[in-house]
Amino acid sequence: MGTWISDIPLKYKFWAVNAVAFFTTLLLVLFAMQQEAAGRNASAQRAAAAEGELVQSWPAGSALPARSNLLPLEQAASLGGTAAQALGKGQGWIELSGARQGDTPLLGAWVG
Repeated sequence: MGTWISDIPLKYKFWAVNAVAFFTTLLLVLFAMQQEAAGRNASAQRAAAAEGELVQSWPAGSALPARSNLLPLEQAASLGGTAAQALGKGQGWIELSGARQGDTPLLGAWVG
């Protein structure tokens, strides 16, 4: 093996080392991006759960605050067929794949 490596010109050896370094760095960046997205999703899920518990403990006689991220169960039909069915039957955190509220993609919903 050492003989054929010594026959390769030095500039191609540098290209090979640079290619390995590039792909290693690329894999590390892609892994970091995936970890960042997973962290943001988990943070959004925790925030939705906390807000869902707050809304659940809201006094029955008073109206809920008007917020863009609060969607009454009656309006769940606007999310689509399978999402509306999942929200109607579920309790707690419900994954919503492909559901949108306007232009915003939804990861899931907290049903209390």
